[in-house]
Amino acid sequence: MPYIDWVPLAIDYGLGRGVQSAFQELLDSRVSLASRIDAFRGNAKELQASLRDRGGFRPKWQVVGASFQFIGMILGAYDPTQYTYYHAGNLRAALGDLGASWPRMNGGQRYAEVRGLVRDAHASLIDQDVPVRDLIDTQSLLFLHGDSLKAKAHPHDSSGAAQRGDQPTTADAEILARELLWPVERVKQLIDLATRGKPLLFSGPPGTGKTFVARALARIIAPDDEYIKVVQFHPSYAYEDFMEGIRPRIGDSDGTIRYDIQPGVFRRIAKSAEDDTTSSFVLIIDEMNRANLSRVLGEVLYCIEYRGKDGEIQLPYSGEAFSLPENVLVIGTMNTADRSIALVDAALRRRFLERSFLPDLNVLRRWWREQGSAEVGEDAAARLEQLNAQLVTRLDTHRLIGHTYLMDRNIEREGFVRVWEWQLKPVLEEHLYAHPDDVEQLRKVFLGR
Repeated sequence: MPYIDWVPLAIDYGLGRGVQSAFQELLDSRVSLASRIDAFRGNAKELQASLRDRGGFRPKWQVVGASFQFIGMILGAYDPTQYTYYHAGNLRAALGDLGASWPRMNGGQRYAEVRGLVRDAHASLIDQDVPVRDLIDTQSLLFLHGDSLKAKAHPHDSSGAAQRGDQPTTADAEILARELLWPVERVKQLIDLATRGKPLLFSGPPGTGKTFVARALARIIAPDDEYIKVVQFHPSYAYEDFMEGIRPRIGDSDGTIRYDIQPGVFRRIAKSAEDDTTSSFVLIIDEMNRANLSRVLGEVLYCIEYRGKDGEIQLPYSGEAFSLPENVLVIGTMNTADRSIALVDAALRRRFLERSFLPDLNVLRRWWREQGSAEVGEDAAARLEQLNAQLVTRLDTHRLIGHTYLMDRNIEREGFVRVWEWQLKPVLEEHLYAHPDDVEQLRKVFLGR
């Protein structure tokens, strides 16, 4: 929904005092800007939920977080000398061209950091006698500069994930490498994979960092967290949740039950991407193979493979035409130890660029070195290597133990016994349910007694 539309309706439905209080707290300069924004986003969601429960939502409306664009509009209109509007795609491109690093934190702190960068640019322009009156003027110049950068980079074609001006830079790759504890070249290969215009599939045993890497990559690809959606599939997940379905809704005035066609997460992110073609959006589907994929995805596979108008389909409930914009990256994660892996057929997997994740002893060692406990890291790596060598002979590479199980600061104080009892043993008992004696043997391998 247009974000501002719910505000007058909330007032009409008796929520005026709450709306007034939320906006007053947002403008209270005695509180830090980041805290005010985080509080406002939470208050706005609560107000929307109350409005929905009172029957004030229109068809297809959802409870959504207050976007930075909306917050920037309110703050900028209130005091343009202290606050600015926000357009992540163009601001990121312009500030990057001027040598500034785009903030990587989420929540209100991100807007606060961006506001700081715009203030720095404003001061620089004033020093150069550029007649900018306030931060809105400066932001407008940055916006136009970002727009021109994108036009110069791709004058004839503005579509395609690999053709937008906000794609990750070498500096972004270095930031991601530090976060993932990977070599920079390995990260660059991952980013290159993500900019080829096809969905990604991260597969591997549990504990190998698939979801962590997907989230970190999304933060590099997308301008901020508002451009990232995460959904976890499960056995009850359905097409109606993912694409669209018929949902009951309380009537606007008489309290009767109505049935509306509601868009699912995939349609919502596609609509956002269609409305903002200059920015990248990321949808992460966690535990992809836990759902009945034929039931959940249906004809969506066609849209994923053939983007834009070439992949247009007609939706069964609404009858509307649907296509997936080029600026949406889909990342699925798949636990290969799950027996439901057999349900992931070749027709689906061939549409994804698959990246295999295995236990990484180097990441484990680097993590412990960063904690200041290199010796514990070497011990952990040796134990994990011995354990997985045994699992390969008893099972297969799909059911190894991932390195993240041993990235736990408590190990330094408690040793490895609790990790075994609380995390590794239950997993191995499931894998070796027909061979319980093997679990005890593996315990001795891992703990050394």
